[in-house]
Amino acid sequence: ELALGFPDSPPAELARFLARKSAGGLPKKAAPLVSAYLKWRTEELPRYPPAHPDLPMILRSNGHALSGSRILLMLPCAVDLAFKPEAYSHHIVQLLDAQLKREDTVRFTVLADVRGHKDLGFSPNSVFRIWAHVAALMKAFQAYFPNRLEEFVLYPAGDMEMGAFKMFKPLIAKDTLKRVKVLYSPLGCNAPTPPKELLEIIDPKEISPENTCFFTGLGAD
Repeated sequence: ELALGFPDSPPAELARFLARKSAGGLPKKAAPLVSAYLKWRTEELPRYPPAHPDLPMILRSNGHALSGSRILLMLPCAVDLAFKPEAYSHHIVQLLDAQLKREDTVRFTVLADVRGHKDLGFSPNSVFRIWAHVAALMKAFQAYFPNRLEEFVLYPAGDMEMGAFKMFKPLIAKDTLKRVKVLYSPLGCNAPTPPKELLEIIDPKEISPENTCFFTGLGAD
């Protein structure tokens, strides 16, 4: 029924919008969502400016998680406050849209590493200062890539990080919250290595060579 109104949209794309909670599987409720999405694709996306050459990359592509989904490494420590949240969200949307085919069913597992990585040359900001940037990314991902998220893994979370997560929890869509996993570590963002629980989600061999520095010590006794 939905395909009759949007004959040029692939079935997988329409299925993702039907699966959104606000649509509830009903074509009448999904149709406005699809219309808004297609309008964005044709009228807004082409007008997104090219990314600034100095814009740090906070999302990095890798291989596949054990679930079969694609791994995206998220590095909040790479956020540069000199760039507005829209600069990041526009760039990430452009990259993902170029990588994803509308007709496929690829999902993502996002690994959000909250460590500062000062030893790798990063200058991290507090979560309160970068929240607008992170929120812009989450909003864009939910709006333009619905039902593409397999799992969102936040690590390593100590008492401070757990407190911040609880504070911002009400701002996150309930459907997204169901896919969030928080991996606790007593040292929180100061932990020297990723939590070993990550090995239940990924095989380190699937991490791209340029990103292995962020997984040093994973699984080491």
